[in-house]
Order: sequence, then C-alpha cells, then structure tokens
Amino acid sequence: MGTASSESVWLRPAKKQRNQSLHRDQIVAAAVALMDSDGIAGLSMRKLAARLGTAPMTLYGYVATKDDVLEYALDGVFAEAAVHAGGRSWRDNLKALSHSMFEAFLRHPWAPALLGSKPPIGPGAVDHFSSIVDVLSGAGFRGDSLAAAISAVYYYVLGAATAEAAWLTAGQPFADLSASKVAELEPLHGRDTGAAVQFFAAHSGGDARQRFDAGLAVVIGNLKP
Repeated sequence: MGTASSESVWLRPAKKQRNQSLHRDQIVAAAVALMDSDGIAGLSMRKLAARLGTAPMTLYGYVATKDDVLEYALDGVFAEAAVHAGGRSWRDNLKALSHSMFEAFLRHPWAPALLGSKPPIGPGAVDHFSSIVDVLSGAGFRGDSLAAAISAVYYYVLGAATAEAAWLTAGQPFADLSASKVAELEPLHGRDTGAAVQFFAAHSGGDARQRFDAGLAVVIGNLKP
C-alpha cells in the first residue's frame, strides 16, 4: 500500500507500470465516475479496483496512493474545461473558458473540495490557465494588469463553482432559499434581516447558470488592459 506524499504527483517521477493490463487514464475515468455517484468519501482503492474488475494491489502498479488518484482526477476535470476559444472578441473567449470550467465543476461537484489540497499543476489545469493567459495577453493585458485580470476571473469562477458544488452536494440548492426562510432567521440571530429578506424576495429561484452569467458579465465587463 502506498504512502501519501506532500509533493504533487506531477512533480514526482512517473510511476513505472508493472504490466499493461490497465492504463492510468482508465483508472482516472473510473475514479471520476465513482466520485460522481458516491462523492469523495465513496472512493477507495478497493471500490475502484472492483469497478475496474481487478485487485486493489494491481492499482498500486499504476498509482502510488489514493491521494494521487484524486490529483489525477482533479486534473481530468480541468482537462474537460480546456476548450478551444474561438469567439469574436477576447471577452467572448474569456466567457467561453470561464463557462467551460464552471460547467466542468458542476458536472463533478466533488472536484472543488480538492482545490486546496495540492496546487492544480497537471496538464489539464495548465492548458486551461495557458488559454486564459493567451486570451488576456492578446487583448493587451501586461504585467500587473494581466495578473489582476487572471486573479479576478479565476477567483470568481472557482468561488462560484465551489459554492454551487457545495449546495448541490448538500442537496439544498441556493435557489431553495426564500424570503420567508430568511425572515425566520431574524429572531434566531437577534438582528434585522430586512435587507436579506428583500434580496431573496427579488432573487430567489433561478438556476446556477443564470447567477453565474450575471456575475461573470460584471467581472469581464469591467476588465480593462
């Protein structure tokens, strides 16, 4: 059984495969499917091996630890988001790349919880990041303005995806919050919730993509080289 390493799997020499009965991509795809149905807590080397029709020890010929599987799986989600941006303007391209990442995280709501474990530096994550940099650089962003624009986009997209994924995982979407529910909090918190009640009276309902689009329009619309 492997021992967890604090170093990213991408910074270590690739593990030599003992045989060719499996491919790492097969293992990662099976892990993603397992977590899509059962969450991160549902992933174990035993369950993963069973899904692949092999023995747990066989998997260790391809991956050192479960943590490595998680890191590979997270990069697979980023790889889904690394779309070709062929829009009419740099803002269109930036919107497409932002949407693709948000949608990838909604398809795999377990993924945002892994973002803080190790830096996303696999090929999928780097490809998506490079696409963002290329779009902004092509629009004339340089130096500090480029760094600030990248931060604005990633912080917004990853923050929105993390929040929406958490609500999906908990089975209580943001849209389920209503003005009446928020009003019930006033005596519990001992403070006025009027502003919050007014907000939810006007904005409850809708879906994650509508909320994301509205916020993304504000972020991208205010970016200037």
